[in-house]
Amino acid sequence: MKQKREKLMHALSYADDEYITEAAPRGKKPKRKFVKWTILAAALGCLLVAFNLWLFVPLDPMLPDVSMYADSPYYEVIQKINTTFSRGEENNFKRYLRKTDFFRFFFGLFQEKNDSESLGPTATGQIYQETTDNQVQGIIEGDLVKRSDRYAYHLASNSLRIYSIEQENSALVGEYTVVDRPQNRRFGSERCMYLSEDCKTVTLIFSDRFTDSSENRVTVISLDVSDPQNIVKKNVISVAGEYLTSRVIDGSLLLLTTAFLSDLGSSTVDFADESTFVPQITTKEGTECLAPEQIILPQTVLYANSYVTAFCLDEETLEAKDAIAVLTLVADVYITDDCIYVPHYFYKNTATSDYTMNEIIAISYKNGFEKLGSVCVKGYVNNQYSMDEYDGVLRVVTTVGDGTESNASLYCIDLQTWEIVSSVKKFAPKGESVRSVRFDGDAAYVCTAIEVTDPVFFFDLSDVKHITYKKSAMHDGFSHSLVSFGDGYCLGIGLETVLKSIKIEIYKENDSGVESVCKYDKDVYCSSDYKDYLVDREKRIIGFSSYNALVAPIVSYYTLLWFDGENLQVITEIVNDGQTDRAVYIDGYLYLFGENFFKVEKVTIP
Repeated sequence: MKQKREKLMHALSYADDEYITEAAPRGKKPKRKFVKWTILAAALGCLLVAFNLWLFVPLDPMLPDVSMYADSPYYEVIQKINTTFSRGEENNFKRYLRKTDFFRFFFGLFQEKNDSESLGPTATGQIYQETTDNQVQGIIEGDLVKRSDRYAYHLASNSLRIYSIEQENSALVGEYTVVDRPQNRRFGSERCMYLSEDCKTVTLIFSDRFTDSSENRVTVISLDVSDPQNIVKKNVISVAGEYLTSRVIDGSLLLLTTAFLSDLGSSTVDFADESTFVPQITTKEGTECLAPEQIILPQTVLYANSYVTAFCLDEETLEAKDAIAVLTLVADVYITDDCIYVPHYFYKNTATSDYTMNEIIAISYKNGFEKLGSVCVKGYVNNQYSMDEYDGVLRVVTTVGDGTESNASLYCIDLQTWEIVSSVKKFAPKGESVRSVRFDGDAAYVCTAIEVTDPVFFFDLSDVKHITYKKSAMHDGFSHSLVSFGDGYCLGIGLETVLKSIKIEIYKENDSGVESVCKYDKDVYCSSDYKDYLVDREKRIIGFSSYNALVAPIVSYYTLLWFDGENLQVITEIVNDGQTDRAVYIDGYLYLFGENFFKVEKVTIP
């Protein structure tokens, strides 16, 4: 009986096996390739989760103990930097994001205007003529071309070239070559130059970034050009960091640089060695760190491991007269005839949101560097032209918020009390940011935009306690530079589309708002640097270099426009062998300076 039961159970088991085999035959096993991809996807998922945890998990809020450096003369600086390294960084995402040039995307270095200047005959028998459209009268800005009545001085990528000004007979009369690794300079390295009032000295400034090194340095070279055919180097200095801006006033050169702590000569900070966290200047006598009293620490929370350093140098000898540094991160500064305004941006945290603030620090430089005061405003400052000092009041335009919540605000600060006396908050359409600002006495023009559709605002600032404003209709494109063009006109230089199509537009304020008088646009690529444009208010001409990359070979043009009071007319369009660095209009002739060419064209303006 037992054997029969076992045989029956075996038969039933065999029947079940056949059923299972039929339902799921051996040929239907999972494919090995699918298993591999599943394992790979799971591994990538784990890595992604781990990476996000590394980015966004809050860092240890405990500050490292630096009390052992209490006897250091730089102890206050050490404490501030220590706060930056630790509590100042909420997580690795914000820590490393702020070490990049991310925020520089929002800031421009667009320049403004002033009437040209000329002086009497100098020791060289030349008359200095100002070609650069300076923001503040009497405060000379660096450029790629300077001139006297006899010579034009052009700074190419690695050489100074001097040309005679003789219309069709103009020619190269002297050249000085800077041999410091030109072939290794990274694309976009900054450079500018100055010509002294007596036309005897040219000062060259190079912001050197090299492809074979991570080192960033600013080099300043002083040249004796009293004899253009025999140019002699007088002196050279260098400082760590990148070139920010410079000015010349009363024979002194103000040189401003920016430098992360890692740019100061060491990849790591050692608080026992001040050379790893304090700016230095290198001269023929050697390298010297700034003294503790030459470093300004912002009052607000610090989020940047970098300095803005200002050096006051003798224009002729490059002797260092004074220096000062601000522990901060900025994209631009505003300089008047006696003061430097440094906007230090930081983040303010609330229970519901984080937002950008600016502590604007004022530093006097007339009788040695000295901090005058500071004030905090909401938002970030676009560039130097978003700030203006007028009748004891500092006017500032900022972009507040970000993304779809961004907007624009205007603040007026009393420079005696350092208090905000009035403001116009969030005056732009929601989601727009500041693209350009132009202050002109007791008035101001502001252009805001989301992408390529903008309104232009006109502010009446004659009574800062009762500010009024008007705005234009929505226009295609936006202006990256706004310029006072005389007789109540405002010139806008910008883009018609996101990537190309230059737009030159003339605006004027009227009873109902801001009207567009006329516009010129062309589907070509152009610079967004204001100094690349020729702007002559007296002649009402605008010149610019452009190129069309959609044709082969690439064709480069220089176009000169004339505003007749109603329309913008094309006076000439010149085809060149490459981009034009600068153009200067002198007595009916247009002088064009390029990296590989020099050209003079006769131009008749109606």
